[in-house]
Amino acid sequence: MIRTNDLSKLLGLILLPLSAAAGTQYSFSCLGPQGRFEGEVSLGGGRAFEQITGFCLSKNQFVYITWKRTDPAPTPIQVWNPNGGPLLMLYQSKDCPEPILPIRSIEQLDALPVCREGSLRFKSGILFD
Repeated sequence: MIRTNDLSKLLGLILLPLSAAAGTQYSFSCLGPQGRFEGEVSLGGGRAFEQITGFCLSKNQFVYITWKRTDPAPTPIQVWNPNGGPLLMLYQSKDCPEPILPIRSIEQLDALPVCREGSLRFKSGILFD
């Protein structure tokens, strides 16, 4: 007789190879000029797609640009960086009127205009594809 717990483990072993870690989903909160700001944000793509995450200043929300890995990546708008270093690569999203700067790591959220530096708290989870 197979118990429910054993069946769950067996099903997990069968399905695990069919899924792949796709990216990271973060729950976060910070304190800023308008008070507490919290939400969820996804960073990284998946097995079948790539993703750029940015923050839309005019809408005060995260926006995503996704494309199939078999398609060409979006072309960035190159902007001179007056602080030195490499050119800044901005992307146009259909969900934001102004170009966005890609967020590459959760730590960059600490610099969001809605967060005071040093107030960011987050938890991560894995997205599956």
